[in-house]
Amino acid sequence: MYWIRNKPHLQNKLHQQGQGMVEYAMLLLLVAAAAALSLTSLGEEVVNALRKINWGNDETTSEVVTVSVLDAEQNGIEGVRVFAYTEQGDYLETYQDTDEEGSVTFELENGRFQFMANHQMQYFWSETVRRPGQNHTKILTGQTPFTVTVLSPSGNTVPEIPVNVYTEEEEYAGITGETGEEGTLKLDLVESTVKFQVEVDGNTQWTEAVPTSDKAITITLNPCGTNQFFAEYFNNRTLSDAPLFTRCEPTINNNWKGGGPGEGIANNNYSIRWTGQFQFEEGTYGFSTTADDGVRVWLDGKKLTDAWKYQPATTYTSRQKLTSGLHELKMEYFEAYGNATAKLRWDSVIDSCPTGQFMAEYFNNRNLSGDPAIVKCENNINYNWGNGAPVDGISSNNFSVRWSGQFNFNEGAYHFNATGDDGVRVWVDNKQIVNAWKPQTAATYSSRQTLTSGEHTITMEYYERGGIAVATLGWKEAITTCPEGQFMAEYFNNRNLSGEPVLVRCDKSINFQWNGSPADEVNPDNFSVRWQGKFTFAGGESTFSATADDGIQVFVDNDLIIGAWHKRSSKSIDANVELTPGTHEITVNYYEGGGRAVAKVNWK
Repeated sequence: MYWIRNKPHLQNKLHQQGQGMVEYAMLLLLVAAAAALSLTSLGEEVVNALRKINWGNDETTSEVVTVSVLDAEQNGIEGVRVFAYTEQGDYLETYQDTDEEGSVTFELENGRFQFMANHQMQYFWSETVRRPGQNHTKILTGQTPFTVTVLSPSGNTVPEIPVNVYTEEEEYAGITGETGEEGTLKLDLVESTVKFQVEVDGNTQWTEAVPTSDKAITITLNPCGTNQFFAEYFNNRTLSDAPLFTRCEPTINNNWKGGGPGEGIANNNYSIRWTGQFQFEEGTYGFSTTADDGVRVWLDGKKLTDAWKYQPATTYTSRQKLTSGLHELKMEYFEAYGNATAKLRWDSVIDSCPTGQFMAEYFNNRNLSGDPAIVKCENNINYNWGNGAPVDGISSNNFSVRWSGQFNFNEGAYHFNATGDDGVRVWVDNKQIVNAWKPQTAATYSSRQTLTSGEHTITMEYYERGGIAVATLGWKEAITTCPEGQFMAEYFNNRNLSGEPVLVRCDKSINFQWNGSPADEVNPDNFSVRWQGKFTFAGGESTFSATADDGIQVFVDNDLIIGAWHKRSSKSIDANVELTPGTHEITVNYYEGGGRAVAKVNWK
């Protein structure tokens, strides 16, 4: 203000302008007062309408929004708590419970809002409400009538049974009731998936999860509750008339031999029915039942086993994928005469194994048919079971096995060796490399495969007919070269060096007299070997000597210098060769027919 105080003519000008502004403001106040007096005389409705004009912006005062919570028939639902949110999902710290008409009201300013109803442990949302412009919305719950019927094990309706409603995750939904005289309970349930819990004789029983859109469920009581069998024993083969007695049994694992269950049941000509609900985790399960005589098994109403006939103790298996939760099992059994066996068991089945392991599936037949009786993970295949069984639950004869797994390989060539007594076949990445599906004594088959770096699928199938049982599979990187001054030796399980070698290694010299097999992979008789290598010579005449039982051939730079490819006793053969100074390639072929095996080559 310093510059104004020192300029009197500017001060006078500002004083005149300020006085004019005061006079203008007083004039506006007089006009406003006159207008208000006039509007009052026009009536309250006009005044209220004009009050909604907010000078300088577009906002309006708060108004009431009505929210209706409706069932499937568009009827209001009383007592439902409704929460208010912004369109972005921010809770507005306000809620109301619906009245007898199924409605609540909220006083809200302008904006966009949503409303959420919490009913029967489920959450339902309205569409977005825009203020100003909308003052009503609805929330659809899909609530519909639902009937629960409770039956006794004999099929009669049961009154006065408490029924509780839970969510699929087994959270209490806040709904309970009791069956009436007709054994039914009428409920109103929102659109969801629920479980029912009933209590009888101090035991708790659960149903499987059911969608409320089914509109009804029938619960057959099991006096034994969950995870036990209700066993009914009949003094006849046909499960007819009333059972002689009933009891709760945790398992079915009976071998009565020539006797019977007792408690008034005869040793012969009786039948039993077991029913129960059991808790399962999600996964694949193997079910196995053994019976002498007839047996039938159901899982959730699906028949797994149907062998209602006279028979010695026989095992039947089935593999089933189950969801998490309760599943109903039923087994029916009859005994005619003689020995009596009734068993049912189940185990979680492995459906995959880690990389570097085989998933082994064992079958009680020769042809890998049906569901495997045993499934497990195995690190390798190296078995000589002799005359015994491979695992519990598998016969010692007439069985088969499939091994399959993912294994990591470096890039390169590999030798695969498979031995089987009896049949064996092998695949690498679905390419069959061994096919010997026939009765045989222990025989080894080999294949050389070039693989890329990474995971590859290895599968071996095997069957045992009878007698000794052997199954092995192995592989290792194939040797493609050996250092100068050594032989690369290829061993074949035949006399003529044909097919893939079963063993490749580096031999420093050829100086062998075998009393059996040259190596585990090689037969003791009827095998052949090829040795190849590069060696340094000073030059001049060299004398080569070869001793063999049986045939042998020696080549120098592909020229045959010793040839005795026939059955013979161990005798030495010499050959003189003129060589230039430097490196020369030496190749020796050898085969053994039977008996004593000798292979020796040297030079000087």
